[in-house]
Amino acid sequence: MSEIDAIVVISSVRWNFSWQRHHALARAAARSGKEVVFVEPHPRGIAHILSWLRRNWAHPSAPQAQNVPAGVSVVAWSPWDFFSGVRSRRVSRAMTDHQRSRTRVLLYLPSISSMRLARQMSSHSVIYDRVLDWANIPKSWFPPRRWRGIEAQIEESHYVLTDSERVRDRLAADNVDALLVEPCVDEEFADHVWGEPPVDGTIGYFGTILEDVIDVDRMIAVARNWPVEVIGDVDAVSREKLIAAGVRVLPPVPVSKLPEVVDHWSGIILFYRKDTGRDSLVPAKLWNCIATGRPVLISGLEVPDTALKHVRLFNDDPISRQLTLGQSHDAAPMSWDVAWREICKFSGIEVGNGNT
Repeated sequence: MSEIDAIVVISSVRWNFSWQRHHALARAAARSGKEVVFVEPHPRGIAHILSWLRRNWAHPSAPQAQNVPAGVSVVAWSPWDFFSGVRSRRVSRAMTDHQRSRTRVLLYLPSISSMRLARQMSSHSVIYDRVLDWANIPKSWFPPRRWRGIEAQIEESHYVLTDSERVRDRLAADNVDALLVEPCVDEEFADHVWGEPPVDGTIGYFGTILEDVIDVDRMIAVARNWPVEVIGDVDAVSREKLIAAGVRVLPPVPVSKLPEVVDHWSGIILFYRKDTGRDSLVPAKLWNCIATGRPVLISGLEVPDTALKHVRLFNDDPISRQLTLGQSHDAAPMSWDVAWREICKFSGIEVGNGNT
């Protein structure tokens, strides 16, 4: 076991984004006594920069920021990071006492610059959380250049995590030992005292909506006969279609405020587009949805066996009938704190004397 003081999370999503496992594991690592630096993603080409600018112009009002827990520092991308060595110095300054021998990297972005930063910050093997199938993600997510070769190198000599049984088995066939870390429940959802779902309340979705990922047309079909509400960052095309169909589109809220909103819903929908090759997607919010006690209606997703009995595959039956199928409030599996301990054991990190 290695005595590790600091964890550098090289993320593929911003901190001020819908709550993801990136955020949850960063918080769990900090609770275990590690100093955590959350490094936001760098733009991956001119098209990515232009996309950021278009989004900011289209929606200039920033969404509410996710709470930054004690022990976590966030390093946002800066244009100065284009200059050699600037990014690593900024990350080092975010640490109390940077030592490569006592730092480990949790990597989400298999890019040349991310691997360079990982080598600069730590002398240990990285922990690669392989939650995206970069070969099949939408083009709007801007996969890094040369990601295939980088990911292959990582799988040969570093620690690999995945949230998908299918990916774990695929890696095992290539003699890659990967730790399966399925989505867990966040404490905000586990600790909330949930009321009974209203009989004729709203059907809701929380999280990011991109037209090429979320099945907006299926949401609109539900909205023809039932009130539907969306909370999150929604792309311009989807926003226009949803609002025209009478769907109530609300801005993102921090994970700490989500339960009090979701408590008023009759059910939750997770409608994803079923495209070839995107069958390994497991939303990080899956167990948060289950923990609400509301019926969770899904389509277009791989669902872990442990969660399958707690969700309903959406079909052509009247939605009112599907909402009568009850859920368990205490069905959720281990917490992210427990998941972090499993990751530490797998990758040879001493957990520490924190709160987990």
